Amino acid sequence: MDGKMNVLNVQLDDYTAKDAMKAVTEYMHTEPVNTVEILTVDILMKAAQTEGLKEDIEQLDLVIAGDESILEAAEVTEKKKLQEAHNQVFMKLVFHYFHKNRSRVFLLTDLPEETQKLEQFLQSEYTGIQIAGTACVPEDESADDLITNQINGAEVDCVLSSMVSPKQEEFIRDIVAFATRWDVCCVIVLHPKKMDMYRKMSLFALQGVSAAVNLTHRVLALYRVKPEEKRGKPQKSKAGWVQEPIPYDVTIEVLKDRFGSGAGKTIGLYYDVPSKRFYDTLENLDFQYKWDRQDHRGEPLPYETPSLVEARDYENEVLGPHQPH
Repeated sequence: MDGKMNVLNVQLDDYTAKDAMKAVTEYMHTEPVNTVEILTVDILMKAAQTEGLKEDIEQLDLVIAGDESILEAAEVTEKKKLQEAHNQVFMKLVFHYFHKNRSRVFLLTDLPEETQKLEQFLQSEYTGIQIAGTACVPEDESADDLITNQINGAEVDCVLSSMVSPKQEEFIRDIVAFATRWDVCCVIVLHPKKMDMYRKMSLFALQGVSAAVNLTHRVLALYRVKPEEKRGKPQKSKAGWVQEPIPYDVTIEVLKDRFGSGAGKTIGLYYDVPSKRFYDTLENLDFQYKWDRQDHRGEPLPYETPSLVEARDYENEVLGPHQPH
């Protein structure tokens, strides 16, 4: 299942419909957000003419030829694959999977007529699919926040996009190009779904288009620790913890690191209200930045922050007998 084919200098996955569906099934049972594109001739031609679009397509997790003419251009002669593309077998398998599992989907289209057509098709042919919401994406970014809020609130299993132009990749591609040209770091803030208690965040919890996590180089998750989470949740027997106390003010987890090995790592930081700084030690809190030209040599910090004192007490208890009260 790791074959590739090249059409107009665009790399596609050389899968049978069954193998592609196996990949989709695996995606549905894992935490990260995955993107699948059924490539049409129109999009393929645009990729050859539009700067950056080819790279955007190749960043997706799975790219399947949606037309037998694409396979023929790649000199694929296997009759089974040509027949599957002609009959759109892969798409039928996907819809059948969503129907069988009563999946919640959100529909994105360019025009209201397309939304209505797609809704009617799904409701008549695949009654098990639950349409959790729909939206038409305008040419500009005027409705981006509204649409992403709708998707986030719907808590869907999948977003089905039937847009003619690659609108969802354009914004992220522009940001990446700007950062590369001016050698700066651009930070895009995405809001997660509501989290009632501290837990490990996933890429799927992020609010926004899939391109935000597929095309960006790094994804960091910041979680503000609540007072009750700092106290922890003891077991009824008081012999241990249902939820271990978290001594930090915020935790940062690396969800994605394209150029390194940081993915999966988590660090905890404290927050100092007077200076508005995040820190892990008093030495780092006392660090003097270049913009601060005042001479502070020999001057100790005027206070000791409560967060660090509480954390130090917690660590001391962990090293000795530490039981919930």
